Amino acid sequence: MDKLILSNEEELVDFAKKLAKKTKPAKENARVFALSGELGSGKTTFSKGFLKQLKVKEQVISPTFLIIKSYPLKGSKFKQAYHIDTYRLENPAEILNLGLEEILDNKANLVLIEWAEKVEKYLPKDSTWIKFSHYDKGRLLEIENE
Repeated sequence: MDKLILSNEEELVDFAKKLAKKTKPAKENARVFALSGELGSGKTTFSKGFLKQLKVKEQVISPTFLIIKSYPLKGSKFKQAYHIDTYRLENPAEILNLGLEEILDNKANLVLIEWAEKVEKYLPKDSTWIKFSHYDKGRLLEIENE
């Protein structure tokens, strides 16, 4: 597991952009970044920076009420990005009714999922996990399976 300490939001966005730039498709399923951590620890900020690097033009907001928001990707290694927020799910199985299995089965998809721990049992084993924590005045990121 890698640990990274970031001093401010700008460093978090820079890290997200660098990670997006070097991300490659997975071999058997969608490329998944499972984001976990306390409220306000940077999951949405990371997602915004990551998607901006992939040339998403529209404003990226947390899909807390939508649960799943998709973005077409042009000129990318991926065809579609999905930003998922499971915070409001009362029952983790609800995510299956929203098409998660189909999203994950497509190798051309990139998935950023906030509060991923709630639906961990449905995610691919090769998902990259990033745990966000408040640390001093910045953030601590613990990255597994990068």
